[in-house]
Amino acid sequence: MTGDACVEASGVLETGGRRLDLRGFSVQRGDVCLVEGECAPVLFSGFLPPAKSCIRVLGAEAGGVEARAVAAIAARDLPVIPGLTVLEHLLLAVRLGGPRARGSGLDFSATLAVAGLAAGEEALASALAPRDRFRLSLAMMMVRPVPLWVAGAWGEEIGPAAVEALRRHASDGGAVIVAGWSGQLRPAIRLLAAGGRVRAVT
Repeated sequence: MTGDACVEASGVLETGGRRLDLRGFSVQRGDVCLVEGECAPVLFSGFLPPAKSCIRVLGAEAGGVEARAVAAIAARDLPVIPGLTVLEHLLLAVRLGGPRARGSGLDFSATLAVAGLAAGEEALASALAPRDRFRLSLAMMMVRPVPLWVAGAWGEEIGPAAVEALRRHASDGGAVIVAGWSGQLRPAIRLLAAGGRVRAVT
């Protein structure tokens, strides 16, 4: 990795018959990177297991076990654990975040409100609608104090409060990638640009 780069890529990523040339692609600490269009789901897939990616996060292969210690992901189709409540999923995310997360005095109710999830902490995660599962995964991402946050966003599911949280994470020295393949996401992304550097990849 070079300088303050949080993410670097060195090749071509291919998934679902689509190819994305990522040579020279990088995201620095403090950056908010919006990826739109057909390349968005391809790039997002590069951060998911199984690990066979040309993307590296702080030197670790994206999608691999080591990358989980430095990157958190929010996506609608991330699986929930049957029988566990919303609160238990957040507690699990904190455990994955290590000692720094466990000692941070997090306000889970406030985090759920920022993510836009109206369901209570005791609601079963498996009973949530797909849109609310995304909001739960967004909250799980936000309770992890890791350098990189990656959100696969659809429509207007990232509301203004969550957008501000993403921008704040970048301004605090983290990096954010929002992969959105819906034109409805653009108004929210404009809020992400306020007060910080933005890399637009289209």
